Amino acid sequence: MAKNQPIPNNPRFQDLTGQVFGRLTVLAYAGASPSGAQRWLCGCDCGRQKVVQGGHLKNGSIRDCSCRKNAASAQRATKHGQHGVPEYIVWKGIRARCHNLREPAYSNYGGRGIKVCDRWDHFEKFLADMGKRPSQRHTLERKNNHGPYSPENCIWADRQVQARNTRRNRYITANGETLLLCQWAERLGVRASVIVNRCDYYGWTEAEAVLTPLGQTPFKPLGRLE
Repeated sequence: MAKNQPIPNNPRFQDLTGQVFGRLTVLAYAGASPSGAQRWLCGCDCGRQKVVQGGHLKNGSIRDCSCRKNAASAQRATKHGQHGVPEYIVWKGIRARCHNLREPAYSNYGGRGIKVCDRWDHFEKFLADMGKRPSQRHTLERKNNHGPYSPENCIWADRQVQARNTRRNRYITANGETLLLCQWAERLGVRASVIVNRCDYYGWTEAEAVLTPLGQTPFKPLGRLE
């Protein structure tokens, strides 16, 4: 906890001491951060103290010491009785990567548009869709690395499969069959870039990208397979 600091002798400096922001009451000036932001020691209604940047107090982005968030999380964990189990930790992790700007991995997930489906706002539904993790070697993997965390786009994968599923070598699903991009390309006798361009550049569905013969578009009817 930062020690109390003397108020800067600057006529433009705004003294926040005594002001109330949500559940926080400003107790004392706590000095400037390394970046130059002014920080304040605040007391929360729950009895805890927290050092907060003045800008966060004034714009309303921080209104308590996180006690409400912690209480809500504890209530949810108590409700489903799964707090601390591997699947719950995975669920919390994907939500943090996609929603929490302070999460170190956010830039690779939420920062590039990766979302968690609305259904998975609730851990119970995530567990119902994905089931128990098969082993400690398995992690939650998105079949399409440009797609969301959702039931149709996620599998439990071991590390060998995970290592193969990069953004350039991803899973593609068509007619109920899921294969790696390189496997579809090999089966169809086309370059993997053809399938990628159909999906990412032209906006075709995965099924259209792998089932439409070269030289045709998905809008032309395909002959029925006998």
